[in-house]
Amino acid sequence: MTKSKGYQAALKSAAYFVQPQAGFLRLTDSGRVDFLQRQTTNDLHQLSADRVVSTVLTSSIARILDVFSIIEEGESLGVVSLPGRAAETAKFLRTRIFFTDKVRVDDISADIVQIRLVGPQADNILETLGIQTPAPEYFIRWELAGTLVTVIGLETLVGTQYRFVAPVIASTVITDALEAAGAVAMDAKTAEILRVETGQPGPQDELVDSYTPLEVGLEDFVSDSKGCYTGQEVIARQITYDKVTKKLVGIKLDRPAAVGAELNADGKSAGILTSAANSPRFGLIGLGVVRRQYAENGTKFSVVGKDDSINSGEIVSLPFSQL
Repeated sequence: MTKSKGYQAALKSAAYFVQPQAGFLRLTDSGRVDFLQRQTTNDLHQLSADRVVSTVLTSSIARILDVFSIIEEGESLGVVSLPGRAAETAKFLRTRIFFTDKVRVDDISADIVQIRLVGPQADNILETLGIQTPAPEYFIRWELAGTLVTVIGLETLVGTQYRFVAPVIASTVITDALEAAGAVAMDAKTAEILRVETGQPGPQDELVDSYTPLEVGLEDFVSDSKGCYTGQEVIARQITYDKVTKKLVGIKLDRPAAVGAELNADGKSAGILTSAANSPRFGLIGLGVVRRQYAENGTKFSVVGKDDSINSGEIVSLPFSQL
């Protein structure tokens, strides 16, 4: 498989990706923090002038409805939502507002652009642009051509990445600045391959209401000391009684397989293939959510497609760069 310029840049220098269907909510009025504190898994009292709080919106049975990165914006909260999820999430949150709550939820996704910067030279790109590098889970403000841009540090299994959040009218100005500093554009297909390679759960098949946060690697987004929130009892039982029965894993495939294929081990259903990609470096790979007893490295599966095609696979450590 030929390596694209964007893929090579992401590995050797720096690449950027403009996120399609990027979601962004704005919460206003005096009860905004208390309201979200009751709905999500992490402690929003950690918010500060430069601190990001990543948290999960969960259902009453602790299933994932959305994943947020929350920042303070003066008299409002800016909420980065999963791609394609903001409208549904805004509608859901409005149903959770009681008459005593002082909060307003607005979906302003159409007005906001989100751009991700990745690669070993990403810090140098920021330095070239005169941006102080934010640590993971922190953000800084950067003024570009009269527009205020938020730059968020993101922690991944392969190091820090950065997310630019700005008014959509600044999109071209930001991408031009990134390219002038040496970053290379990458397309959605390349971004998806890199997501799978680095073992990040995605919005389509992992960060969904089939799973709890603890089953797909979001334990850092769950506070064990905050007050009550929707779904807390289920998550508390999973932690207290060691009831996290599923785990997100990396899978090396022998042949192409479609997302949704069943993973069988010892003649039993062990899990589901949730992501698949053809990596220029690692070949046919994927992510899966499997029962914990089958989550050991080296476990072999038969992969049964919805068309009854039979494949085989093996669990490997994440990220795939450890191979």
